[in-house]
Amino acid sequence: MQKWVVICWAVLAVVGADVCPDGGLCKEGETCCNSPENGYGCCRYENAECCDDHIHCCPAGTVCNKALSGCINTTLTIPWVKRTPADQPKLCKSFRMIKAYESQEDDNICPDLSRCPAEFSCLKGLTKFACCPLTQGISCPDGKHCCPEGHDCSSDSRACIKKELVVTVLCSDGVSECPDGTTCCETTEGKWACCPLPKAVCCADKIHCCSEGTTCDVEHSKCIHSSTKKEMPMWAKLPARVRAAWENQKGHKFLLTVFL
Repeated sequence: MQKWVVICWAVLAVVGADVCPDGGLCKEGETCCNSPENGYGCCRYENAECCDDHIHCCPAGTVCNKALSGCINTTLTIPWVKRTPADQPKLCKSFRMIKAYESQEDDNICPDLSRCPAEFSCLKGLTKFACCPLTQGISCPDGKHCCPEGHDCSSDSRACIKKELVVTVLCSDGVSECPDGTTCCETTEGKWACCPLPKAVCCADKIHCCSEGTTCDVEHSKCIHSSTKKEMPMWAKLPARVRAAWENQKGHKFLLTVFL
């Protein structure tokens, strides 16, 4: 996971702590150790050796020996120690950006006279306007992406950074989550993804979605309004974020979740 450097008014400076690449905090003098499944944990040794089992660690100057369940060098063998979960600070959380789509014929007229669906906003691109699938989207400097109101675009155009605690939508599997204002939809692989619309209709092809009050016309790749029969564009889904194990622990204070 890449490390974002973000300045947020809601974040207080953390003194005497080491920040792991995923934003977790280890005490001063400890070492961040990565685990593919559980994010980063803390080893109590400074400049420690993180063992391949992703559970234990050893002091600097030794190597992990799985057969001995210990740490060895040329002169000694000592027991290895288990890592501890990293603390999660009150930091901003980021989500994948929503890609802008080409303008479609509808009521929302952009400054260059192109049109976007009424429930979307005009995105100012580098050479022309496109449509952002958010009612009050913020155009990003790259001219290709947009973020919800109240967010900043990351400098590398990969994430939207919220300046306060994030309210998320927890999907039915209990571990996947989507940004507030989006809808969880199942994918063809049986996993979960995010439709960039609130209260959206998840289409039967498990690839696309439509806005509330419409039905999916998968054959023609259109969303049909239930009463007016007006045609609107379908939207592709974005990958959901999988929550780290520590985020599901009781007493976790920093994540506000809306359950479906």
